This record gives sequence, C-alpha cells and structure tokens, in this order.
Amino acid sequence: MHVRIMIVDDDSDTCSLLALILRIRYPRAKVACAFNGADALAAIEACGDDERPDAVITDIHMPIMGGVELCQALHHLPGPRIAIAGMSASHCDREGFDAAFSKPFDLPKLFEFVDATMRPKDT
Repeated sequence: MHVRIMIVDDDSDTCSLLALILRIRYPRAKVACAFNGADALAAIEACGDDERPDAVITDIHMPIMGGVELCQALHHLPGPRIAIAGMSASHCDREGFDAAFSKPFDLPKLFEFVDATMRPKDT
C-alpha cells in the first residue's frame, strides 16, 4: 500500500534524515518535506484529495507557523482527514495530535504511527 507523508521541520537535516529513514522503511511511500507550517499548509491546500498526505509529522517549534497552529489548521480543512504527529526536542503535548514524539526519534513509535495511517479507514 502506498502512503503519502509530509515532514515539516525548520531543520533541513532533520527533514532529510527522517525522509531517508521513512523511504527505507516504506519503499513505496511518497515523502515530501516543508520547512515551516505555512509552507506545509499551502502545499496541502494545493493538493487534490487523492494527492493529499495521509500523515504529517511536524516539529512543534518553528518560525512563521509552528506545529500546533499547523495541526489546528489541518483539522479545519475539508476533505479526507490527515493523521498528524507532533515532535519536539522538549516536552510535546499530544493535545490535538494523533501522536507525539521526542527528538531524537523513537523509531518504533514513529513506525507505529505511520503503520496506523496505512490501515483501511473506517467509513
């Protein structure tokens, strides 16, 4: 099954590393990166429903638009629901997010989150 994942982090090294890890684990995945919440939101709004990411993994603390604001905006978008995970080097509150991760990454928890987005959705 194909999965579409967007990684949102203002640290380009973190985006690149996480994208590489996910592409190795999920070879058929389409992984995109954005460097702040505003760019991610604009890219997602420009997608058709069939190209929208299944999952967004976002840093919490970023300039322009942070992960909490992005999460709130994504919940208000029409169309298919997007699973959202927040990540932070400091404490990450799960409120509003489907999952929360600390940096450095807990890869088993990250893979569990992505695996859950690949399961058939309830209709």
